[in-house]
Amino acid sequence: MGKILRERIVTELAKRYEDTKHCVFVDFSGLDVEMICQLRKQTRKQGIEFFVVKNSMLKLAMEKVGLPTKDELFVRPTAMLTGGEDPVAVCRLIVDWQKKTKTTGIKGGLLERKLLTRSEVIALSKLPSREVLLSQTLALFLAPLRTFATLLNNTLVQFANLLHNHAEKLEKEG
Repeated sequence: MGKILRERIVTELAKRYEDTKHCVFVDFSGLDVEMICQLRKQTRKQGIEFFVVKNSMLKLAMEKVGLPTKDELFVRPTAMLTGGEDPVAVCRLIVDWQKKTKTTGIKGGLLERKLLTRSEVIALSKLPSREVLLSQTLALFLAPLRTFATLLNNTLVQFANLLHNHAEKLEKEG
């Protein structure tokens, strides 16, 4: 491959991944064409991009945009999964795929411009989805308000009952 072509590919990769917030690096050796096609179909369904790039070019592109790199990420054939709004979905997809096929090796990943180890990617895959986390957070914020509203309501109910009982007492007395 000519030097100009390599530089152009690195520049295109750098432009493409300048704003990358998350990705997972995978060793795809041991996968046959059919398995890779199945993985690509699954990633496409979830809006995740799966692509294979020469290690040296990927490393140069990442360095060009200021993303951290580690040499052990770029040993053996590397595929990169990125895209979608939810980094947990990317991690979960590849971890589930690895469990199912017992072939794909997770090398690591990137999250908010920070390198992740293999174990961190697996831990991230065990988190609930973004929507679930948002709803849980919202529930935590609303819990004190709900408690306060319940207390106010109970006070008003007790006061209404007190007035009702007092009115009944007055009616009985005449």
